[in-house]
Amino acid sequence: MITIRIQASTLATALRLSLCVVLAAAALGVGSASAWILDLPDVCEAAGPDVTLGDVATGEIPAEASALVLMGRCDPGRTYTFTRRRLLRELSTRQMAADVVFRGAVTCRVTVTGNTVGRSELEAALLAGLSRWLPEEVPGAPAAALAIESELPSVAVDGAWTLELVEPRPLRPGRNLVAVHVTAPRGGTRFTATVVCHAFGEIPRARTTIREGDPLQEELFTWEWRNLAQLDAGVAVGRHVLSGMTAVRTLSLGDELRDADMKRTPLVRQGEPVELVFGRGGVEVTLRATARQDGAEGQVVTVRNEIDGRLITGRVTGPGRVSWRK
Repeated sequence: MITIRIQASTLATALRLSLCVVLAAAALGVGSASAWILDLPDVCEAAGPDVTLGDVATGEIPAEASALVLMGRCDPGRTYTFTRRRLLRELSTRQMAADVVFRGAVTCRVTVTGNTVGRSELEAALLAGLSRWLPEEVPGAPAAALAIESELPSVAVDGAWTLELVEPRPLRPGRNLVAVHVTAPRGGTRFTATVVCHAFGEIPRARTTIREGDPLQEELFTWEWRNLAQLDAGVAVGRHVLSGMTAVRTLSLGDELRDADMKRTPLVRQGEPVELVFGRGGVEVTLRATARQDGAEGQVVTVRNEIDGRLITGRVTGPGRVSWRK
């Protein structure tokens, strides 16, 4: 039997030395494949408008940690302060702090570069982009105009920027919600602007008394240009709306014509004779029939065939004419 005696003081010294080696290795990331070093400078610059961990720290940082946003929507020219404690808290919240080793400064001051797009610049770019989407010009009408009603945001960018309409489409008279995207090499934003389109149309006002059932013609009205953005809903707009229309109530001198004041003029009337045209291929046969209801051009009405008394539905195609095709 071999007996080995080690003095207690020697064993204690060896254990303390081993513990120090282990702690030092852990602090330096030695022996851990996933350990990484976060080296902080005293001062640095970031392009913004978002400051990420990759903008602040140097060294080989994992991609996920490098993309971590420390401060969003930063103002160009402003300096922000980040401490080790804050960075550790941000990493811990996202479960990325297990193997990080801090080096360098305790506090880092980050200055955001770039500039802020002025609201006047942003407004000018937006109005220029919307100009091609104004309503079609009406001969003789005052020029249409645009006004931005909402407060535009302050946009931080680094480099040349452009403004794009997310879903460009023709503007309607009155308020429009317009989605906008400002892009730049770094920075930019999306927002929605309220834009008022001031476009003009002609409004008919009765020149004399117009009775119910009278056909509506341009000379029965005086015409005035009105801002459609300020017009009550339901007011008739434009001379073209009178075509083929009849008054459904009596209008007095000076009354504005409304959509509800008119209907399409019947080309066939209930109880009156009509031509019933049967068509198939290139062959047509015309019979006498009697309308069972009023009908304007394009409407489907019921008529009675005078030969056999059958009821037939057809489409009004002209004065006193109803067609049925197969």
